[in-house]
Amino acid sequence: MPNLQNGRFEGSTHIGSFNTSNLLKHLKTRHPDEHNKIAAAKANNKAQQQTLEAWFQARAKLLKDSPRATGSNVKIAEFIVLDDKPLSVVENIGFRRLMEYVEPRYCLPVVLVVHEGLLSQSVSDALANTQKIVGHFKHSPLATSRLEDIQGELHVPTKRLQQDVTTRWNSTYYMLESVLEQRRSISAYGAEYELPASLTPNQWSLLGPV
Repeated sequence: MPNLQNGRFEGSTHIGSFNTSNLLKHLKTRHPDEHNKIAAAKANNKAQQQTLEAWFQARAKLLKDSPRATGSNVKIAEFIVLDDKPLSVVENIGFRRLMEYVEPRYCLPVVLVVHEGLLSQSVSDALANTQKIVGHFKHSPLATSRLEDIQGELHVPTKRLQQDVTTRWNSTYYMLESVLEQRRSISAYGAEYELPASLTPNQWSLLGPV
């Protein structure tokens, strides 16, 4: 081991040599075995520190507004719509295990969050009125017959309005598509007969991009 005498290392000539750099230099020159042990210990500690940091970073949950999280939300919404899946699919054990394997840092949204993400409140209000209008024709053969007469008069396709199913987002899309296609005939019907609800010009415009 190094020999310190009167504030000096053996072989040194000034007290200023007593610092970390010179200590390591002294060990390397005169005590290589001790120097190698210290160097190995430092390298091991640094590797362990880097490994722990990487471990925690790999397991840290994604922020809700991070590009990876928001992108995953969009892809899940596309999956529900394109593959005709119920909103509750995000609660299924198999789906959750798949997402946990693909991206462990991603927090799956609950059904309510998915639904709210697809529809804003203003669009939800317009949707509620649309459902009432479609339900009126669904439960009234007379109203349906009158609507078909109006469709013929306006020379628009004679089609029945499609009703949505609350657990399937794509059925809502198809309902809105059928209502938008028949906007003229529905408006003409509302001018002549009573409807349980109506859509304002602003609500019609909100439904347009859906």
